[in-house]
Amino acid sequence: MAQTIQNPILKKIEAGIEAKIPPESRQQYMAIVVSGMQIMFSTGTRHLLMQKIQQPGDIVTKVSMGIAQLIGTIYNQAKGKMSVPEAIPAAITLAMQALDFAERMKVTPPVTGDVAAQVVQATAQATLKLFGIGRNKVQEVLSARQGSLTPQTMAPPTGAAPPAAALVPQLGAQ
Repeated sequence: MAQTIQNPILKKIEAGIEAKIPPESRQQYMAIVVSGMQIMFSTGTRHLLMQKIQQPGDIVTKVSMGIAQLIGTIYNQAKGKMSVPEAIPAAITLAMQALDFAERMKVTPPVTGDVAAQVVQATAQATLKLFGIGRNKVQEVLSARQGSLTPQTMAPPTGAAPPAAALVPQLGAQ
């Protein structure tokens, strides 16, 4: 199931993310990544990833929006027990996997550092938006916690609905 990233730029981003995951968050992060990899690369659903990346449009949008939908699906399957702070780096790791896959399948030209950086930014924003967390909340948290994110500080606003099935279509409904 594990896919080894071949593009050195994407591999470096993935390694950098994993190096920054605190030990107490590693299990949750890995659970999200493993779930996402199983959905993206299992024989029964791999064709959905191919369909998504072959759709018209730019690769940054296709990957970032697709990964946000994937995170929403995992969140729904976890019945809301997914930690948002770990979901963001997990989403970026999954995005690097999807970019590498697209490159290996010749759906996109070799991924540059610029494209990878755009995908990181767009994926983080799309995933945060999924949880109802806007830029103001992120800046507020970063300022207040000096970069230390916890499940409590990154929780969706009180009364915010979790990712809805309408916003996050089930995998088979594509």
